[in-house]
Amino acid sequence: MAFDFMTDALNRVRSNAPGQIEDEVRRQMRGRLCYYATAEPSEIDQRLKQLDSEWDVERILLAGSAGLLFYGLIRGLFGSRVWLLPGLALSVFLVQHSALGWSLPANWLRRLGLRTAEEIEEERFALKAMRGDFRGVSESIPLPEAGAIDRILEAVERP
Repeated sequence: MAFDFMTDALNRVRSNAPGQIEDEVRRQMRGRLCYYATAEPSEIDQRLKQLDSEWDVERILLAGSAGLLFYGLIRGLFGSRVWLLPGLALSVFLVQHSALGWSLPANWLRRLGLRTAEEIEEERFALKAMRGDFRGVSESIPLPEAGAIDRILEAVERP
């Protein structure tokens, strides 16, 4: 039961976004994986380093909100009190996001093409499987056979 809650928490941004966003993110990831299926191992290593520095939607949402809240608070304290209103609105969005897993800013970020931490991890594990890090997975799926990318994505996709 606790695992179901954790899985729901990991998928909340993803499950509350419009379906076409999810489809586009999967299409782009599949395209990248098709490219790396025939790439040199050094290129896969380089892509894995890029993934290490990629920020996910929730991290950007929290960092951006904190920055805007701080800015609004400083401007509100030392300037016009009107600057406190954006901070109030952001607080409402953050509470909504933490309670429901949905908020308008999170959907905006998804529309911009930003991915969830889970989607980034799926690409990372698929690349590692292609590179041979998981001997049992990579030996059972010959690459670059047609459909192998889809099977790798299915293998790393969480329930």
